[in-house]
Amino acid sequence: MTASALPRAFAATTHRLKLPARDAAFWPLAALVLLGIMQFSLVFTRAINWDEFSYWREAAWFADGRLDRPLQTIHARAFAWLAGHFDTSVDHIVAARVFMFGCLCISAASLFSIARRFVLPATALLVPLAYISAGFVIQHGTAFRTDAIATALLTTALAILASDRLSLLRIAMFGVLLGLAGMVTIKSVLYLPAFVGLAYWRTRRCSDWQREQIIRLVACAGAAALAFVAFYLSHAQGVSALASIQTKAGTQLGNAGGYAFFLGVPLYWPFFVKAMLTAPVLALCLAAAPFLLTRAGMPLGKKAALAGFWLPLTTVAFYTNTLAYYYAFLFAPLAVGAIPALEWARKNYGLGMLSLAFAVPGLTIGMLDDRSMIDRQRQLERNVHEVFAEPVPYFDHNFMLGSWPKANGFMTLWGLTAYRNAGEPLYREAMENQTVPLLLANYPELEALVKGEQEGLLLPADTAALRDNYIAFSWPIWVAGKAFPASSGPIHEEFLVPGPYTVEGGPVIVDGKRLSKSEVVHIERGMHVVEAQGPARLVWGDHLPRPAQPLQPGPLYVGF
Repeated sequence: MTASALPRAFAATTHRLKLPARDAAFWPLAALVLLGIMQFSLVFTRAINWDEFSYWREAAWFADGRLDRPLQTIHARAFAWLAGHFDTSVDHIVAARVFMFGCLCISAASLFSIARRFVLPATALLVPLAYISAGFVIQHGTAFRTDAIATALLTTALAILASDRLSLLRIAMFGVLLGLAGMVTIKSVLYLPAFVGLAYWRTRRCSDWQREQIIRLVACAGAAALAFVAFYLSHAQGVSALASIQTKAGTQLGNAGGYAFFLGVPLYWPFFVKAMLTAPVLALCLAAAPFLLTRAGMPLGKKAALAGFWLPLTTVAFYTNTLAYYYAFLFAPLAVGAIPALEWARKNYGLGMLSLAFAVPGLTIGMLDDRSMIDRQRQLERNVHEVFAEPVPYFDHNFMLGSWPKANGFMTLWGLTAYRNAGEPLYREAMENQTVPLLLANYPELEALVKGEQEGLLLPADTAALRDNYIAFSWPIWVAGKAFPASSGPIHEEFLVPGPYTVEGGPVIVDGKRLSKSEVVHIERGMHVVEAQGPARLVWGDHLPRPAQPLQPGPLYVGF
């Protein structure tokens, strides 16, 4: 090659490497791919959120035939086959998260399909990008909860409703998706404005009401209702007797209605603020969308449809349970509702700049996530399995031990409020009716309670029962037992956890029988006379082994 040819070759190479145009679809597609890779990595490395353990417990209990709640548990059928495949609940949940990642991809594709009805395909790509780049979606979009499943079902149903023609097959598919979404979570009803807006748009695509469209929309609603009933009855048969299920379902709905909605200042308003701050571009678009929509030169039907997608934002003003994971559910319709602002921003700044503005915060949040906590969670479960070779009834905060028989309820704000309002000492009653040798203090307030550092979490009778019958064993594992100071005189002690007890320290006299260090005595439930002749402990079990790698005290979950 001659010297004169070199500059021409270099210029040709530079031309071939020219960046895509500012409005090329390459930019949002590239951002979506990068965020998708980030999300997939978090499936395996993000710490398990405390409520994910509860969702896994439902699947494990269904596999054992112990699930007794018909509503909002149908997901248990889909994941029951996983039970027993891994050593820990953590690894079961990680495996289930792969499915949730698939749900996230379906939601993104459905959002794109819907957005194409309102804007050009390149701009429509901004809608799924706005959704999956939101901070709380990065953190919770693939969590093992019903939110990802419901979002995929609902957005797919909305995509069908937005399609050109509602054929009989599409009506049937719509009904199945929407009916199943209602079984997955009752809060699916919060998407109602989006469905109403699209339905109105369908009827107004011509100058007058279309009778055929109305008939097809009524058929969609009927199909959804029939599907919900069919799913309910089918799922109920695998849970418990129908009469019992109907009673439980009515109780669930009544309790949910009393807690789920409020009037006044939102309980979780800080999460709304954080949701907006960690999705700054989407937040600005949502703020501007109503004003831009009123000025948009589009038919009334399209305006109504986009307004319907925006309106679920108002649920934070009356729906109670708007913690961080709620926004992985809420932001999906809101991304479509932001279309007027996304279109305006595209015209003024280009797809390249917008894609960068969406991707950078999301990628940053994903990269800063604590990826070491999940190993602590695994180690805790392994330690429990070392101490107890077989499952035993236990107390804890959030069903952390999967299929093991939990003796208390879910210690959420909702659960604790219902427990206190009932006024029944359920913890003591559980100890009186079954042998509960393990207390897993995997919640700071529960640990503070059993240590005597906090009051008010539980009723006084339950507080006393836990403090008097459990001792620290290997953090945060507490086992049934009692500790005695040196040379204490004969005292009357109530033992609520019957079984073998190993003497540590001592000697100890139990009901007149002198026991030396390491001896084992069987103690029945009830009152016993104990005298310690030296610092001593009676520890439930026949020489329970301590974990080979004790876990150091510290956080077990990452914050929202």
